[in-house]
Amino acid sequence: MLSAPPFSQIPATKMPVSVVSKSRHNWHLRCGACFILRHISVILHYTKQWWVTMKVILVIVLMALALPCEADMLGTASRYKSMHERSISFLSINPRRVSWCGAFLAFVAKRSSREPPPNPNMAVSWKKFGKPVFFGAARRGDVVVIRTGRRFHVSLFDHIDQRRQYVYLFGGNQSNRVQLSRYRASSVVAVRR
Repeated sequence: MLSAPPFSQIPATKMPVSVVSKSRHNWHLRCGACFILRHISVILHYTKQWWVTMKVILVIVLMALALPCEADMLGTASRYKSMHERSISFLSINPRRVSWCGAFLAFVAKRSSREPPPNPNMAVSWKKFGKPVFFGAARRGDVVVIRTGRRFHVSLFDHIDQRRQYVYLFGGNQSNRVQLSRYRASSVVAVRR
């Protein structure tokens, strides 16, 4: 019976290329599902017995159902902290003419393997992103749409103060840069996950 060598002893040049490595999983984040699926692809490469393969496929299916791999949008966005609007040429918009909070969030969503809503540059369109969440159940990284006068703004939820009067959001176009800012909790229109 063949046994697979320990994962750490396999040279990088001999790593098998499998369907798993071409999925939407983010290997660089090292989530539990990606870590296990990578081990399984190595085992499948080195073992040729059908019953072992069937057991491994069963484990793959169970892991895919139990541990969905979604990258953390807040973690991705925090890489651009303090970036001024003059430095956001990667968004392909003119920040002096367009409110770029939605464009920044669309960029972050794509980098996190999430699908932004149609017309993501409009902050109000983020009310259709993902699934709705009650404001009281908001977690770090949830998308929050707020109303500021006659306009909307979209950012990522960070935390709420102890009195529950102010919500702290991390996003773009907040004082012309990517940063953490404070908004009134009463201005929250939608929370999406």
